[in-house]
Amino acid sequence: MPVMFVEVDNGTENPVVLSSKAARYRAFFRRTVKPATRSGEPVPMWETLYGPPEQEGY
Repeated sequence: MPVMFVEVDNGTENPVVLSSKAARYRAFFRRTVKPATRSGEPVPMWETLYGPPEQEGY
């Protein structure tokens, strides 16, 4: 079952702030880094912080 992160706002932030947060989350999940080993393709940066996902996707 896919899992999704959703930030719920109680009306304290305007739409411009919320949309900029969504853009930053997207950029974070797309960022890649070279793995610690010399072989291999770049991996998502968030995997280096949290480990590989148990399911496909984020």
